[in-house]
Amino acid sequence: MATHYEFITTIDGGDGVDTFSCSNIFSAQYDIYFLNYKYEGQSSVGYIAGRLLDSGGSAITDSEYANAAVAMRSYDTFFDNESPTGTSWQWGYNQDFGGAGTATIFDPFDSGKFTYIINQNAGGTSSSGDLFGYKGKIVHRSQETISGIQFLAGGGGANTFNFVTVNVFGVK
Repeated sequence: MATHYEFITTIDGGDGVDTFSCSNIFSAQYDIYFLNYKYEGQSSVGYIAGRLLDSGGSAITDSEYANAAVAMRSYDTFFDNESPTGTSWQWGYNQDFGGAGTATIFDPFDSGKFTYIINQNAGGTSSSGDLFGYKGKIVHRSQETISGIQFLAGGGGANTFNFVTVNVFGVK
């Protein structure tokens, strides 16, 4: 049973890029990782998507992600967002006002297991204070060594980030 977090690193960047990769953050030292992250995109529209990085540091773009999430809007109805075969998943939403969240990642470095992620996020959608919450579960349906994680602006790289900051913890 996990009892505490051990800080590993902080990764800052993302200014003017549409993808932001956190390479070589997973190792055999931990089975469970915890991330807290914040970001701001330059576009007024867009989901922030995620992908895993394989052992060579390349983004996994095959249809290997299954996700189930609920989107919770302060200004409208909630809705489900589900995909059994996505090429990425959604971290949350961004509309110039940024967002932040947490993710718990299970067994990313174990090549004999699927990688599971539990993500929760909140982002701003307007200057009037509308919020867009997001909570989901993701499974990478391929057994392989995962070395890192990637953020994509606009749900597929159509927009760019002003910044991304990710704090990485190992769970003991």
